[in-house]
Amino acid sequence: MIENGIVLGEKTPARELPAPTARRNRFAYFGQMTPFKGVHVLIDAVSRVPDDIWGDDSTLMIFGGNLERQPAEYQDRVAKLIEDAGRRVRFYGSYQNQDMPRLMRSVDWVVMPSVWWENSPIVIQEALHHGRPIICSDIGGMAEKVRDRLDGYHFRSGSAQDLADRLIDVLSTPRSWDNLNATLRRPMSHVDCGREHIALYRKLLKEEQPAHPSTAVA
Repeated sequence: MIENGIVLGEKTPARELPAPTARRNRFAYFGQMTPFKGVHVLIDAVSRVPDDIWGDDSTLMIFGGNLERQPAEYQDRVAKLIEDAGRRVRFYGSYQNQDMPRLMRSVDWVVMPSVWWENSPIVIQEALHHGRPIICSDIGGMAEKVRDRLDGYHFRSGSAQDLADRLIDVLSTPRSWDNLNATLRRPMSHVDCGREHIALYRKLLKEEQPAHPSTAVA
């Protein structure tokens, strides 16, 4: 398996904290607001964090759209969850890929709550490049790309309570962000990705070359 490469532009520095004692407590979701992406699990989880742990300064930032294109039943479900979450959730609408470095400036954690098995999410590669630890479902490409307790944390897919527990853990452990930031792996660049493909093709072509027939002796 060859990892997907991305264009590794300038790395966005960590968010500047307003005070030495301030927490890394800005969580971000990037993606479509569909049932498969699990945004409902994330909003539900945020509401389950106790007030004394969430505090007045923690925020879930949602960058995404197309909720209006989902089934009415799902729209109603998300609307109720949003109402319950109140000021804990902020919506910023859809975004373009080139906006990612700028958006990452105000983000500490990236959350991927998908309930389906994702393949190779570019958001994970981008989060790693910009030094943002990831909290993700423990299935598919997410679990493969995010090393638990090295690149971020896993939670049980579809479980709002298990995700809430992970949020509680990171909010209650001031050093968790710094510890993970120090062990985040570096994503593959598009150039290195291309080189690995070329090396593989050359290897396969070499293996498929027909053997030269032995010269018959008269």
